[in-house]
Amino acid sequence: MLALSVYPIIPNLNWALGYPSFFDIFLKSKGPLLTESLFYKLSLIVHVLSAPTILFLGALLIGAYFFQNLALHKFLGKAYVILVLFFAAPSGIVIGFHPEGDPVSIYAFLILGMSWFAVTLIGYQKVKAKEIWPHKYFMIISYGLACSAPFQRIISAHYMDTLQNSFGVSGQFLYFSTIISSICIPMIGSLILIAMLKRKRV
Repeated sequence: MLALSVYPIIPNLNWALGYPSFFDIFLKSKGPLLTESLFYKLSLIVHVLSAPTILFLGALLIGAYFFQNLALHKFLGKAYVILVLFFAAPSGIVIGFHPEGDPVSIYAFLILGMSWFAVTLIGYQKVKAKEIWPHKYFMIISYGLACSAPFQRIISAHYMDTLQNSFGVSGQFLYFSTIISSICIPMIGSLILIAMLKRKRV
């Protein structure tokens, strides 16, 4: 998860490791929007700055909880919730209106953004109501949703061209498939972690 948090913002490291940079896999396709829409540009800047921070905070939150540092967990948790609800999720919804794929991809990204917002808000409401276990479950799902977009970019960068060139699969179908798989993989990880917590009652 920590690797996902630095993936979009350290292009030189990505290049050194043989991975495409954030510019190569995302910004090039957004050229016209960046020059024509100030609102989109501001939303993108907000998202690029807040989303990697959220990924980093989420990993620290899990560590702080397991090491029983509840004071640190609460402090980081407030920062996580503020960044998701007021910055990353709203800006992600705006960006979701302009994906590279077909209209189905727009719906997928919008549902992802709204689900991320809703799940995070519910998780925050649960801890305010002293419902600790539901809080844990909702926030783990929130973090899984936070990891979906970076997974989608990584999957697109590594496998779309190969599958399209080797098997002649439709580009739009592949793009939509990367969205679905990028949501499913983190969510499976989230459900596994929830099952572990329930079993151990951590």
